[in-house]
Amino acid sequence: MPIIRKQLKPSDVYPENIRYNADTDTVQSLVNGDWVDNPAADPRKQTTFPPHSTGDTDCDAAQAIVDALKAQLDASTTAVGNAATATTIAGLILGLFTFGLFEIFISIALFIAHALIDAGESALNAALTDPVYETLKCILDCHMTDDGRINPGELPVIEAEVTSQIGGLGATVINAMLTLAGEGGINNLASLGTSSGDCSGCGCEPPCGEDWDFGNLGGSDPHGSFDGIFAGYRRYSSTNGGGSTQQIFLNSEDPDKCCEVLDFRIILNPTSITGTYKITCGLAQTGGNLSSGLPLGSCVNFIAFQTTTGADIPFTLEILFAGC
Repeated sequence: MPIIRKQLKPSDVYPENIRYNADTDTVQSLVNGDWVDNPAADPRKQTTFPPHSTGDTDCDAAQAIVDALKAQLDASTTAVGNAATATTIAGLILGLFTFGLFEIFISIALFIAHALIDAGESALNAALTDPVYETLKCILDCHMTDDGRINPGELPVIEAEVTSQIGGLGATVINAMLTLAGEGGINNLASLGTSSGDCSGCGCEPPCGEDWDFGNLGGSDPHGSFDGIFAGYRRYSSTNGGGSTQQIFLNSEDPDKCCEVLDFRIILNPTSITGTYKITCGLAQTGGNLSSGLPLGSCVNFIAFQTTTGADIPFTLEILFAGC
């Protein structure tokens, strides 16, 4: 039988008018001769399959994600032991995603493949154990909605908990796979899986900031609300009472539980005001007084917004928490 040779072109793998820009970590489309960002074409942001409902949907979804990642990482580890090329291992990694144009992320898959090769089979087997995957299942389950979806915007929180609870090479490899999949890819893996999990021992706590309440250190009572999660930030809205110095604060219902604050920012309405304001984060003390301000990265259970404007100020406070 004659051998037919054919040059493989990029369009044989994915459309030539779509690319991944590694410098900006964005998917782009070619429009009128220019490459423009196109988030809608990014499979990491697309949940394309309906939820897979079971008797314990969130736990089964977490187990399905873990089983899919484990199968692919086991195959990749074996390939490392067999001295497979980075290109071959990258193909195994991308084979996890049978939906969407994940082939455009070959550069990310090659990065992961080289990391696996550099680590070696023995180190990978020691880092990716059954207890590690059990921990990953619980982390995912604790950030799942009842219909088996990752809570919107919480992938960075999940990765932070993988780093803190698993650590080392295992966390590096798992987080690389989670980043490659993105929120959409992870949700799709949950939808397509048929696994059954047991999360009775996970002991999930509310995510940091979810159980925090508005309070007041003087003046009129604030009327605050938790508005949801936006790009990982938890958004709270309230009106700070004017007149004398006011301090409105968010504090944890559990004084023994503190949360690491990675970043916080204030949005004032109107943006131009008379007077001064400041934000302080720290630990609540007896009598509701603020402790000394702590730098970002500290574990806190108390965040205050203080103003001396003399007028009510509608404001939004956005806080980026790490894992609890």
